Amino acid sequence: MRALSLFFLCLAVPCGRVMLGETHGAPQVLVPIEAELLSQLQARNLHTGVVVYARVAVDWAGPGCVLKQGATLEAKVVDVAPHSKLSPTSQVALSFARAQCGKSDMEPFALVLAAVAAPPDSDGGSVSTDLPAALGGSSTPGTAIPATATVNSFRSVDQQVDPMLINFHRFPVTANLRAGDVLGIRGLKLSVGSGPENSSVLSCSGHDVDLLKRTRLLLMPSSVTNAKPQTATPPYQPAEGGTPGLVARLVSAAPAPAPADDVDACVPPECSIVSAETEVPADSRAQGSIPIHSLGYAPRLQIEIESPGQDETLTYLSPAELLVTFNPHSLVPRHGDLTAGSTVRVIRAALVDVAARKVERTVDWRLPDSNQYLWTLARHRVLVHVGSELRVYGPGMRVEQRIALVGPLAFVRTSPDGKVLAVGTIKERHTPELHNKLRESLGQEPEEDVEVLALNEKFEIVAAATSTSDRLPPTLLNEGQVKLLLQSGQAGLSDKHYHLTLRTWDNLSRSLGRFTSSCTPEVSSLAPDLVFLVTCDNTNHAREYRVMRPDGKLVLRGQSMLKELGHAAIGDGDTKEFAVKIFQADQPVLPGEVFHPANLQSVELGIYRSENGKHLFSVHVGDPAASAGGYALAPGGGQLAVLTRDRIALYAMPLE
Repeated sequence: MRALSLFFLCLAVPCGRVMLGETHGAPQVLVPIEAELLSQLQARNLHTGVVVYARVAVDWAGPGCVLKQGATLEAKVVDVAPHSKLSPTSQVALSFARAQCGKSDMEPFALVLAAVAAPPDSDGGSVSTDLPAALGGSSTPGTAIPATATVNSFRSVDQQVDPMLINFHRFPVTANLRAGDVLGIRGLKLSVGSGPENSSVLSCSGHDVDLLKRTRLLLMPSSVTNAKPQTATPPYQPAEGGTPGLVARLVSAAPAPAPADDVDACVPPECSIVSAETEVPADSRAQGSIPIHSLGYAPRLQIEIESPGQDETLTYLSPAELLVTFNPHSLVPRHGDLTAGSTVRVIRAALVDVAARKVERTVDWRLPDSNQYLWTLARHRVLVHVGSELRVYGPGMRVEQRIALVGPLAFVRTSPDGKVLAVGTIKERHTPELHNKLRESLGQEPEEDVEVLALNEKFEIVAAATSTSDRLPPTLLNEGQVKLLLQSGQAGLSDKHYHLTLRTWDNLSRSLGRFTSSCTPEVSSLAPDLVFLVTCDNTNHAREYRVMRPDGKLVLRGQSMLKELGHAAIGDGDTKEFAVKIFQADQPVLPGEVFHPANLQSVELGIYRSENGKHLFSVHVGDPAASAGGYALAPGGGQLAVLTRDRIALYAMPLE
């Protein structure tokens, strides 16, 4: 093994720094590079010349290179020997030779793998993107977006990044860390710099070398590890007040017992439980329908989907105006590979006079992605993603605001009262060539940085932060942000324990409840100020749904059969009512399974009072559009609109 005594002088100074020498009596220090594998590495699936990628976990700067968190490191398999009867010892030799040194493309930068540790509990902690705590409204310092501006850029924002948004996975530190150490991976050995092309050799006896995704790596530049040490290695001394020998808990540790499940306390008369016995029969007070085939509306029924889509929406802009949006599936010209900002689909928007049953105007929006493109705002307005900007449309479909985006849109989330708006834009880490290589290697889109901006109701920027694309979008209430936390130590469990909390805008925290789920929970907010939570039952994976107040008390709770899916909810802040929509399929559909829109036989919509969950009204609509947003409550109540495969169905609701 090549000596790395200079590297391991880091154990004598704070934060794992390496002493490079003396300058005017003061030692120069260099922090080791902490990284994690981007995909699983198995000897039996490798061959010489295969490229392996890792991701930098913590910002690093050193001779000849600056590495930002998330930067890509490239290694080559220079030798591999799978386990077999003739070769009981499996080996993989990795040579790190290229890195993203402060740029989006790769450049030569030789590194030596010096230590390895088991992956962190990748699911522990916050699952969703976190906004800065102290937003506080328009009084919070920020760069304002003038309401009259037609083009406003997020690029000029200069805000301090909230450190809570950055997900650090520090390499475990022990009092006696040495070159070649392997922590938390039984049977694995590491020979540092002993292989060809300055590679480090991983080996196992009796089975294949097998490293899981996100296995932690500690690396140093070859120029440093080959240098002669300037000073002798002093004995390890823990920092003042510290305790030597402390090791970060690894994924192999047993999970702590979960607190009692307390999110299901549905206490009448402040909460209602939905069941077949208590559900009111579907109401037949249909006011009529509006056919929209003539506009080019023709849903595709045989495509494969995992959940109701984002192509169709219904939104009331006034009691008499209904905005209908859908994908007419017109041909979109594409020439070669798509570039940033290229049109991926066209959405047709039609403003319908509900009373006269006629279309007032139509417009086509060009979208650069296939994600959600429309969100409701206060005062009967909508926010729409069109091209490279966000637009605010009011009654009459008049444009009230334009906000330019400086990157692909990751998400938009709003508080129920419309006073806080969170906008996330993607900051591409890679060149197109590297992006394609990573996507091919990983089998999915690579992780990107996300710039998060918080805006107030005047569309003034009040805070900014940085997150990553693997986090769920934030969920906002009027009082603050709802955070979904996963108990640590559950990476290998199918039924996971979650904790839902509310962090208020003045940085106070309260618990909303704890629960278990066999699928990733879906958390959203709705007017007037409620949380909608969808989970999966631990025994049969059927969906469960809950509507909660900001104090964690339940308003409504329901359980669904496996044929019921696509749970969604909207609310009305004026009437203090909310609607829950549930699709009925012709056969059981497990979470994550693929199905066809034609499999959706009907949709059930229930209207409830937000104060106590009292059931007010129900409709049962056949042949629904496979849309997450194909329904709407009229302002002031009295009418419900539902999109089907060939029309808009209108229902009269009782006014109380």
